[in-house]
Amino acid sequence: MTSEKHGFEIDDGLAVTKKKRRLKYDWDTQVIEDVKRLLRDDPSQSRHAALTEVLNRTLNEDERVDFVSHHRRISDRMKLF
Repeated sequence: MTSEKHGFEIDDGLAVTKKKRRLKYDWDTQVIEDVKRLLRDDPSQSRHAALTEVLNRTLNEDERVDFVSHHRRISDRMKLF
């Protein structure tokens, strides 16, 4: 969530630091690269299925709680490519 008044991202009621935001961006980028690699290896696979497979492989149990938000955020970024 982004605070319109202050222009910074909020996570669990706390401001997200630039470092944390950069780490999330870098992680998203790595996931996108893995999805692209999967799609190159198996062109018959859909983007959605490839992204789901990569997220299932990389997320631990605690992070899977936010699976839908991760999937949506990364899927939106992939539309830009």
